[in-house]
Amino acid sequence: DSLNSTGPCYTIGTDAAFRVDLKMKIIDVSDFDVACVGFRKQEAYTAAIEADGELITDYTDIACLNANIGQIDKNTRINSATGTATDTSDNWDDGDTKTFSVLVSSAGVVTFLIDGAAPTTNTNTLTFDSGDVVIPFMAFTVAATTADTPPVLVSFFAGHQ
Repeated sequence: DSLNSTGPCYTIGTDAAFRVDLKMKIIDVSDFDVACVGFRKQEAYTAAIEADGELITDYTDIACLNANIGQIDKNTRINSATGTATDTSDNWDDGDTKTFSVLVSSAGVVTFLIDGAAPTTNTNTLTFDSGDVVIPFMAFTVAATTADTPPVLVSFFAGHQ
């Protein structure tokens, strides 16, 4: 694996399969427009992630799971094309603890898991391009009209499968 000024990264087509897992508890789901984890293409960091719309436009390539005010979405974009926020039909209720996992094969094929199972609606897929360098990331953005109860991080893992 590569390690540089932006942290650990993986090269599609070179590195073995890898994953990121985030287990967290959200006390009040209405507090968050963005509570996500996944992979994005290695590029300059953006602090403007305020909703699904920014998740799928601020980076040229992204694959993540996001709890958007309790609705769990898959957010994907490849090669600066139109990004997609797909409702998984799964939800996060107040006080629940869940694990989001994003797995990437050595060929770049992305698989999403919620608590170890495929999302209920699993229609959008993504394959990162060979040679792309991606990094694990997580992001949280508080909804503007809420009380700001932070999530509770239970565990985080990023590495090879």
